[in-house]
Amino acid sequence: MTRSPKTADATSPRRRAALTRADRLGGSLAALVRAHLATALKSLPERPGHHDAEPVRRAVVHAVRRLAPLLADRLRLGLLRTAQREHLLTARQLTRAARERLPVKEGFLDYLRLIIRPPSLSWLEALVGFAPRALTRLIDPDRASAAVLQGIAAGKDRRAIAADLTDAFGGFESAARRVARTEGLRAATQAQLHASESIPDLVIGYEIDSVLDSRVRPEHAKRHGQRFYRNPRKGQRGLNEMPQPPLEADGRLAHSCRCYIRPLFGGDIDEPDTSETR
Repeated sequence: MTRSPKTADATSPRRRAALTRADRLGGSLAALVRAHLATALKSLPERPGHHDAEPVRRAVVHAVRRLAPLLADRLRLGLLRTAQREHLLTARQLTRAARERLPVKEGFLDYLRLIIRPPSLSWLEALVGFAPRALTRLIDPDRASAAVLQGIAAGKDRRAIAADLTDAFGGFESAARRVARTEGLRAATQAQLHASESIPDLVIGYEIDSVLDSRVRPEHAKRHGQRFYRNPRKGQRGLNEMPQPPLEADGRLAHSCRCYIRPLFGGDIDEPDTSETR
């Protein structure tokens, strides 16, 4: 009788927590946007006239230009912390699973701890990659400038121009939340894979699961429970078919993806996975 691969325990709550941390990072960036909006609004007189247009425009543009690098720095730091945390938790999880489920030989656990090393700073920086720059490109000073100039030209009062500026900064806030969620999940997944792939002889593959709530795409809910193997047998999927949330197997980006992967530990023989979904 074949033995099923054993899945590392406590992954699901931890991955839910990773999604929550990505949302919190997005909330932190959003708060920064709102703070700079408040600064920009202070430059608006009660009844702005044409003589106010250029000073107000400069003040608003300055607020937006200051915002962009601050968002980039906070996103970069948040992604670094996410990756470090996920790598550490995965290494602990793998060590615990090895101790509880695999035959332990003298010195084996010490060896295991040695080979799951903390990620290097260069790897972490490469993981963060272009995400901060991608976010800052979405923060457009011209959009806020146009809201001021067009409002004053149309004879709008402070309240109406403030509403236009709030809309402009609202777009910045939405972009910041979206990038933080997507990149936060990507950093967590890649850090987990980095730790798991340090011991390929023990981790025989991965299972993809989804946080099965109302926000999950139907096609992602359908793939909940699918398994992907390092050395697939007939009827099993290989690692080349495995999504790496939020990336699909073909490299496409699935924004706001709510899936996660977890490592599998094998028995003597792996059971074929012939079902399309579970």
